[in-house]
Amino acid sequence: MVSLKVALGYFVHPKKSVLIPKTLLVWLGLSADFLGAAFSVPSAKGDLIFELLSSVLGSDWVHFTTLESLVGKLGALALAAPGILIKLRRCYAALAGVPRSPSAVLQVAGPLRDELRELASMPFWRTAVAPWIRPVHLTIVVPGGVGRRQYEPCTALVSYSFPGLAPGAFRP
Repeated sequence: MVSLKVALGYFVHPKKSVLIPKTLLVWLGLSADFLGAAFSVPSAKGDLIFELLSSVLGSDWVHFTTLESLVGKLGALALAAPGILIKLRRCYAALAGVPRSPSAVLQVAGPLRDELRELASMPFWRTAVAPWIRPVHLTIVVPGGVGRRQYEPCTALVSYSFPGLAPGAFRP
């Protein structure tokens, strides 16, 4: 397989590639469980993020780049902790309110501190395990408008999941 990829012009990095099939793989800092079809946060990564979050909460001021790093690390957990991006909206607002500069500092107070405290108290990002979302594709018939037949089909692709429902099991 490796020689085929190389022959097709792809570069296979020997240290970064997984050449032997595995059922559990760390990918982009998350554990991908292929048997359980789920992503999770390795405890070492969760501990490092929690340490950074605690250091930000332990001071009244934080450098722009430190908060940016924390928000990036928390945002990267979105595969294992769906919905975490909503919990970062005040952090994003604080970052958007100042020019991007390593010397810029932000006050950790008010709504920003409240949001960070809420994140620190929630265990979902440290022990997060989320199943892979399998999209379900539907064909929706929309009644026609002016100059169209009354029920001319209009195909739309709708992707959302129905937990426990096999693809193709839903019929409108």
